[in-house]
Amino acid sequence: MTNPYRQLQISASKALLKFIRDHNGHVGADLSECLRLLEADRTPDAIAHARKVKPHGMGGITDWYPQPIAHTETIEYNGEVLRALVNEWCRALSLSFEERDPVSRDAQKGEIAAVLRSDGHVLCPFCRKTFSSMSSSWDGVRHTTCGVRLELISESSDAA
Repeated sequence: MTNPYRQLQISASKALLKFIRDHNGHVGADLSECLRLLEADRTPDAIAHARKVKPHGMGGITDWYPQPIAHTETIEYNGEVLRALVNEWCRALSLSFEERDPVSRDAQKGEIAAVLRSDGHVLCPFCRKTFSSMSSSWDGVRHTTCGVRLELISESSDAA
């Protein structure tokens, strides 16, 4: 099966990896492997590695302050560039997520049900990332990582 988004995904991955390396950040093995597999035209394997990458939050790609390497950069500017690159990488890779077909964020009507576990964590049914309902990944309406509106349903009411 041909991946119509492959070149976009490769470009977004390369840009993100270049920024991280240029600013002496840590490049995770799954992010590097995702790019390698995209270049080898192995999209399903690349997506499996992409799903293991934590884009935001503690321990995520954006959990550092890229120091300026040019006189035109500031820490604030670099932080915004990093977040923009990470968000674009997430968007580009999510185009190949199998679960994307049933829902489009832009045309979404209503909310998608998602189970709120007893520990306060939720598995987003759209992007398949787990997040804490008490973190900045949840704004009370949307999973901020992928932008999908969710209705959080407690685990106990799911079992009823």
